[in-house]
Parts: sequence; C-alpha cells; structure tokens
Amino acid sequence: MSFLQAPIWLSGGLQFPRPVTFSQMLANVGFASDAAVFARACAWRNLIQQVRPDLLVADHAPTALLASRGLPMRRALIGSGFCCPPDLVGGGGDEPWAVVRPQQAAAADRQTLLEDERHVLGRLNRVLEKWKQPPLERIGQLYSQVDENFLTTLPELDHFPDRRGAGYWGPVVTRVPGGEPPQWPDARGKRVFVYVKDSAAEAMLAALAEAGHSTVAYIDGATSELSRRLESPTVHVASRPLDLGRAAAECDAAVLGGGHGTTAEMLLAGKPVLQIPPAREQRMVAEAVTRLGAGLDASARQPGSVRAALAALLSDDRYGAAARRFADRYARFRPQRQREAMLTRAEELLEARP
Repeated sequence: MSFLQAPIWLSGGLQFPRPVTFSQMLANVGFASDAAVFARACAWRNLIQQVRPDLLVADHAPTALLASRGLPMRRALIGSGFCCPPDLVGGGGDEPWAVVRPQQAAAADRQTLLEDERHVLGRLNRVLEKWKQPPLERIGQLYSQVDENFLTTLPELDHFPDRRGAGYWGPVVTRVPGGEPPQWPDARGKRVFVYVKDSAAEAMLAALAEAGHSTVAYIDGATSELSRRLESPTVHVASRPLDLGRAAAECDAAVLGGGHGTTAEMLLAGKPVLQIPPAREQRMVAEAVTRLGAGLDASARQPGSVRAALAALLSDDRYGAAARRFADRYARFRPQRQREAMLTRAEELLEARP
C-alpha cells in the first residue's frame, strides 16, 4: 500500500463566516478563486493520471471528483450524509442547493444565495472547459455523477433529510484497538457515558456529579490537569479512548458532541443521546436525533440549558423509547456485513471498469 501527499489548499480566510448553503461552504475551502481551483484541480488530475487507477474512491474530495471527470476509471463516493450532499435538494435553479442552515436560508435573500452558487459552478465549469470536458448544470452533479455512492448513514440520521432515491449502506461503526473498558463509579444514579470536546466538559460533568449519576467520560483534548479537576466520586474521566461497544451496551444514556459514528452506535444500542455540538456538521446530526425523538441538544455556552436538557433526558423515558424503536428497526444491521458488502460492490465496479 502506497501513500501520496494530496494537493494542498492554503486557507485564505473565510468568505462566509456562517455559511448557509453547501456552495458557500465550498467557497470557504478553496472554491472562491478561479486560479486556486484550477491549480489544485490540475495537481489532482496530474496525480490521478500518474497513478492510473481502475477505481477512485473519494471521501468527499470535491477537487478530486472534479479532476477525475472524463478519465477512464470507475469512481465512487463514500461518506456520511454531510460529505455526500444530494444533487437535487434545491439546486434546480429556483432554490439554493444543499442548505445547511435552513432558518438563516429562509431569512436570507434567495437571489444572493443563488448568485453565490452560480459563482462556484462557474469556477468548476471553467476548469472543465480547459480540459474540453462537458460542463456541469448543477454543483450537485459533482457528487451524483459517480458509479456508486457509499452513503454511510441511515435515513433518520442523514444530514439532508429530504434526500430522494438514496441507497443507504449504514453507519461506519469501528472498534478502537485496545479501547479501555468503562469503569463505572459506584453510584445510585443512572449510568451516563460522555464523549465530548474539552470546551463542553466542565458544566456538563458538574451537573452529572451534582445529580449523582455514575458517569464515565472521555474528554477529547483534555489536559491531565483538567481530567483530574473533573474527577469526582461519581465521575471517572478515562485517560485513553474507551471501548464504545461496551460503553453503548452498559450505559443508560450518552452525552456526545454530535459525531455521526458515535451517535449511530449509541442509537443502535437503543440509548438516548444529549448532543453538545461544536460545529454545524455536528449540529445537523443533533437536529436529526431531535427529529427522531431520541435525544436533545444543548449549547456548551449555556450551562443552564445543559443541566435542564440532561435532567429531561434522564427523567423522561420517551427519549429512551424512541432510541429503542430505532435500535429495533435496525437490529439486523451488522458492521462486518456492511464492510463485506461495500467491498463486494467495489470489486464489481473494478470488473466493469472501462
């Protein structure tokens, strides 16, 4: 197995500090300049032509998808709903494509959003024109015109709930080698598993300690000093990543940062979730869980809301019941079978290559 350095994009600042659509997000990550897009796309195209793959599997990778158009290979897209935006949620000319902040989109000037979209589309098409490739009618075609979309989510957890005609392969559930088994403190409360960023930890763990719930936490980015400060008779802060399968099986509820894979693992175990999302992608997962009725979300900047949401989650079994219904619905889902099926499909693509 060989590893090659991907072409690098050097950030020039955010054109849209709070992007409303996926087009604006693309503008923030290297698609705001014709010269930058063309240089990076050429670097990708040269790399692909040197490797001469039979199958390209892109984890989002919009520039690689652009650079590979028209080359003799099969192409597949892989990722959760956020990384595989649908072609026609909006994007038909009258509505903005792939809205990520619906409330802000409703309040924004629609024509301005459409114009931002046209700017990005124009940059993509000017690159394709130089390569004498057919133009795109919509940005969404960059993601939809592939031989397979390994959409690694489930309809209820899709970041874009209005997606049509999708084939869902199920979430990627992986086991961390040597994951630490959860060491539950001896307490009379419920068992709560916590996996959040350090910025969200203090107020929430203080609330759990005050309520007396048996809590095991892994705090991403926590210093040893912070971990010691957050420890209490009813709160254990693990120093290493935990065995998520055991944590999901043994806890009564989870507090997460909106990560798609960990959220899916808890729900597949039938456990309700309180989400404290740090960014928009994670907030979209939190909104999906709220729509499902299997959890709540709160802001790390508002400790009172964290305490109130946590108390509601642990005292009202409606959230647990919704999580158990979700788990029952997908009781036959097996991660190993999913991986085998995806590999089989990839081999089929190789056999059918041009």
